[in-house]
Amino acid sequence: MRAKLLRGALAVLVSCALLGLVLAKLDTRTAWERILGADLGWIGVSALLSAGVLVLRGLRFSALMQRPDPGAATAAVAGQGFLTRVTPFRLGELVMPYVLGRYADEDAAHTLVALLLVRLVDLCLIAGAGAIAAMAFSGPSESWRGVAVLLVVALSALLLTFRTWMRLGIGLAAWGVKRLGLTRVAMVARIVARLEGMSTSMARLTRRQQLAVAGWSLAIFVVQTVLLGTLPRAFGVQLAPLQLLVGASAAQIGAALPVASVGSIGTLEAAWVAGFMWVGVSQDDAVFTAIAAQVLTLAYSAAFAAVAWIYLDRRGPSPTASPPR
Repeated sequence: MRAKLLRGALAVLVSCALLGLVLAKLDTRTAWERILGADLGWIGVSALLSAGVLVLRGLRFSALMQRPDPGAATAAVAGQGFLTRVTPFRLGELVMPYVLGRYADEDAAHTLVALLLVRLVDLCLIAGAGAIAAMAFSGPSESWRGVAVLLVVALSALLLTFRTWMRLGIGLAAWGVKRLGLTRVAMVARIVARLEGMSTSMARLTRRQQLAVAGWSLAIFVVQTVLLGTLPRAFGVQLAPLQLLVGASAAQIGAALPVASVGSIGTLEAAWVAGFMWVGVSQDDAVFTAIAAQVLTLAYSAAFAAVAWIYLDRRGPSPTASPPR
């Protein structure tokens, strides 16, 4: 318990420190003027695009389920998206196996494999697009070209061999635990069983499912990038396409990094400011839009999670399902 409290305190400290560094650069008087002059039309567009991203994510995850269920998948993604952004160490990710197990009778191991796959695909798309955009923005540089190509090739290879290296890793871990006789410990035995279940689930992922994930992920990436472009525009900041790609990629990667923080609070703002300032956006614009993007998208996420909870409550648990333990 004490260790958990210390880890939680560290996460809060990191988020507060990063957020404090960003807020220290914020001109509150100018920020208030920008808020009063915000273009509500663009804010409305950003809300619709955010809803569109949620629906696309739900359809993508449904395509990976053993029994496709867009309603349950979208509701689970909504809850996961909000909780992941406000809980330490991305603990909100655990909502997916719980919700889909309880309301769609989906196997927890299969859900975890699917979740890992979509996270890897998203990372590949964001990092690859960001690297290429950064290379294009910085001009013809041999060093940048080499780094970008290497990154894209490495991420592509990682994605294409996803099932192979995951099965290998799980197999080695299970073999080592059994070899040491640790399976006599009940908790360890349960973990090994879950790992072996994940390995079986990976073998069941069809080529069609993988192609569906690739297609839905590309659509999500495009809509998400456009969404992140509308947020600054609502406050009078217009970005060139390359600026948007580099800055948005940096912000999303920063928010997704496994840093000891409270969700994406602090990490998103810091990465947003660094990314957009690198491509020529002024410090005032970068800082204000970072805060605005965090507040608005978090508000959208909270609203979607509330609707999802109402939907699941009315739908009720699956008659044959039990929450994953």
